[in-house]
Amino acid sequence: MTVSTGAVIGGYRIERVLGTGGMGSVYLAAHPTLPRFDALKVLQPQLSSDPEYRARFIREANIVAGLTHPNIVSVYDRGEDQGYLWIAMQYVEGVDAGTLLAQDPQSIPPQRALHIIGEIGKGLDYAHQHGLLHRDVKPSNFLLSSRDWRQVLLSDFGIAKSAADATELTRTGGLVATLAYASPEQLRGQAVDHRSDIYSLACSLYKLLTGQNPYPATEAAQVMHAHLYSPPPRVTVPCPHLPPALDEILAIALAKHPADRFVSCHELVSAVGHALEGPTAPVQHYAPPIPTMPAVGPVPPAFGTGVGPNRRRRKTIAITAAAGVAVAAVAAAGFVIANRDTAAGGKTGQAITEIPVGSAMDGTMDADPSTHSLYLANPSSNSVTVIDMTSNKVTATIPVGENPRGVAVDSVNRTVYVVNSGSNSGSTTNAASTVSIIDTSTNKVTATVPTGKSSWNVAVDTKTHLVYVVDITDPAIAPNDMSSDVSVIDPATKTVVATIPHVGFQSEDVAVDPTTGMAYVTSFSDGSVKVVDTTSRAVVSSIQPGGMPGRIALDPSSHTAYVTSGSGLAVVDTITNTRSTIIPADCRLHGVTVDPGHAVYAACTSEGVVVIDPNTRTIRETLSVPSDVGIAADPGSHILYVYGGGYVSAIKR
Repeated sequence: MTVSTGAVIGGYRIERVLGTGGMGSVYLAAHPTLPRFDALKVLQPQLSSDPEYRARFIREANIVAGLTHPNIVSVYDRGEDQGYLWIAMQYVEGVDAGTLLAQDPQSIPPQRALHIIGEIGKGLDYAHQHGLLHRDVKPSNFLLSSRDWRQVLLSDFGIAKSAADATELTRTGGLVATLAYASPEQLRGQAVDHRSDIYSLACSLYKLLTGQNPYPATEAAQVMHAHLYSPPPRVTVPCPHLPPALDEILAIALAKHPADRFVSCHELVSAVGHALEGPTAPVQHYAPPIPTMPAVGPVPPAFGTGVGPNRRRRKTIAITAAAGVAVAAVAAAGFVIANRDTAAGGKTGQAITEIPVGSAMDGTMDADPSTHSLYLANPSSNSVTVIDMTSNKVTATIPVGENPRGVAVDSVNRTVYVVNSGSNSGSTTNAASTVSIIDTSTNKVTATVPTGKSSWNVAVDTKTHLVYVVDITDPAIAPNDMSSDVSVIDPATKTVVATIPHVGFQSEDVAVDPTTGMAYVTSFSDGSVKVVDTTSRAVVSSIQPGGMPGRIALDPSSHTAYVTSGSGLAVVDTITNTRSTIIPADCRLHGVTVDPGHAVYAACTSEGVVVIDPNTRTIRETLSVPSDVGIAADPGSHILYVYGGGYVSAIKR
């Protein structure tokens, strides 16, 4: 039974059906008071009186309401109206990975599969750290946003449970899982912990890579028998082009005994990332010490990567009398309480000040040495945060367009350019991509320039002062157009004066070398960096950095570009436009910045900054601080600024 369009449930007006399952339906619904759409899950009326289904439905709302993570669908409210139990949730405009595979089993390339399980793995690790298990991890619960191709969320905690909860919300003999992705211990009816979800995530990875279930039998009994007794499937059998190291990784992740598996989703994803993007060394099997799921409290999070016994853990900052600083250390977090200075990463002479800025995940930053100001894009609040680099305090918050991502400073013209990618999922405004132009003397927006399809990042040519904006296109939005363009803005007229078409595919970042007149655009989907002549406005070369390029930073003084490429940093000679070397890291790199003549800094996806010597091109150390894509260095003071976990860490080295 479905609810008709226009009906009102719990104050929400039903717009249309998004999906229907065994327990009920999910509707696109207009929020009672806010200008947005939510997803409204409504339990079938005949099931609302069933104690089991009612308890399971309410439990999902209660469980997910306690989770706040960008990779987990948020629950806003729940209630009962006209005999309907309902849950109001975050609406993600797009498609689930299961539907995408049903339409075309080969529709997800390996790097996209890696990105999907990486994002889902973050959400799962977060849930596990809060003592919760999902228990039904599968591609149809992976929501892929069509507004932002990088946004992936985990849904349907309807059969989730606390690790310490012995209550079973299922009929006697019933299976709480989807058979194709169920762990052996689930099938045996044994106690399960977070490693069961890791097994299911590995099964989902197999499906994303091959388009097939890991054990594709037609009878349920055969599938169960295979999960329990058959060797883990080899991904290179249906897909011989994939690296053999993936077979070894899946053999660990799909081990029959939980003690033989990876200890976290992060470790699984890191190993897969190394296989697909980094050096393909044989995987060394190591049975890690398994944390016991406590009655109260989280699973200890694992830090670092690697499958061998040398895996690193997050460090607790030591509090010593010799430090002379009163700080509070957070166990296994590696950072200090905001606005207190201490030694970082166990090395003296590295003072950290944490500046609270709110959630700015995926927002970049840039420093303006002339005004001693740092500008950070804050997508969650549609604003730019301004930090005084002298006092390390927030001095202004500038409203800009929707979903700001990229930031570039032109110190000479006293201008900041901010790329606003446009509407987020669930928004009713349908905002297009724009560039906000900010006067740094007043910190006010002086103009807003419409740009391309889905603008993502921006760079300034410090010689001509022209502005280059890269557009990224999601195939879910335009399935026949995966190409990226570059829009050129003239600061004098504050208009787009040219569009350079077909500069890569799903391009993420752009940088301009004023000494050569070349622009460099990272093309994620085809694994290249496109070189654009800014005079002829044409692609003149294509560089293969190795892996899938993401962010780029230039050092014009040494004619060098640094490109994040999975778990490595590619070094590119901008005179010959060839890759010189690739510096391997033990984490997936998300952001990069250069302090010319001093250091190169590459930020890991969740914690850690790799410090690289630009002369020897070797890693000096890894700083243990929360991190994301936002990273910048002040070339005057040599202070490094890193965004992570709601704070900007100012690190004086």
